[in-house]
Amino acid sequence: MSAEKKPDSRHGIEKLKELMDELSENGFYGELTVKFEAGKAVIVRKTETVKV
Repeated sequence: MSAEKKPDSRHGIEKLKELMDELSENGFYGELTVKFEAGKAVIVRKTETVKV
């Protein structure tokens, strides 16, 4: 019987930080909404605004 490793909750936060860094570097215009469940970031919604 093998012990299952629980997913590291920091992994999601690291991915979120990478996404925010990328958006910042690229001059993103819009909103980033993060949904948390049980203290973990589970869903990120990105809404981009385009200026014309």
